[in-house]
Amino acid sequence: MAPAKDLDAAVANIQQLKARVEAMGPVEQNQQMHQQAVANAMAPHQRRS
Repeated sequence: MAPAKDLDAAVANIQQLKARVEAMGPVEQNQQMHQQAVANAMAPHQRRS
């Protein structure tokens, strides 16, 4: 079994990683909304085959 200090360090690392991923969430959503807005704006200008 792993020593308590090693487990505590692992939990701290996981919590830090979770916080970083959660902080990135809104950035990803904003990028997706921007990309969709650009695609929507370009749609009327695209040639139809």
